[in-house]
Amino acid sequence: MENLLHRKKRFEGYRNYFYYDTRGNLTAFWGHNFSFGVISNKIKSQCGISWVKKYPLPEEVGELFLHEDTISSLKNIIKVFGLTKFGMNDITNERLSNLEALECEFPYEVLTVMEDMMFNMGMSRFLKFKRMIKAVKEGDYYEAAKEIKWTDAKKQEKLSLYYAQINILVRRLEDKGVDNTFHRAEENISLMIKAAK
Repeated sequence: MENLLHRKKRFEGYRNYFYYDTRGNLTAFWGHNFSFGVISNKIKSQCGISWVKKYPLPEEVGELFLHEDTISSLKNIIKVFGLTKFGMNDITNERLSNLEALECEFPYEVLTVMEDMMFNMGMSRFLKFKRMIKAVKEGDYYEAAKEIKWTDAKKQEKLSLYYAQINILVRRLEDKGVDNTFHRAEENISLMIKAAK
């Protein structure tokens, strides 16, 4: 199984400069959002005082943010699902490369999908997926897969916020000539269905 960091790098792509994401947030590296709060002192210490004007941004700094973002997403998943076997102390940079080996209440595929959604939407938007969260807690991963795609899985009329956001990202990459033969949301749905078997 591909680990979370490599998967995120494949999906997010790397940019060593600042840009605006699909929601208008100032972003750099592998999808790190700089729009909230004061920008970390790590960048200032790595890039110097006039870091905003310096291009390219150092990849080492991007790696730091990628690790921090992934740890933050995992900690939020633990909060949402009340995971007890997957302790907060187990989520360190060293463990990110081998999360499959950690004991968890649900399959690694499910953890992978939940982390990806949390990373992309943040806690407040993730929590709007109440039926999906309920299905995951109940171990009904097939139903959870449907809830990832549709705002109402029974009607299947309107794409979910997450699915629509990922579609926008896929189209933007295609418009820029990036060979984007995968579709992240569809891959996540496939992982959930795999976990259901």
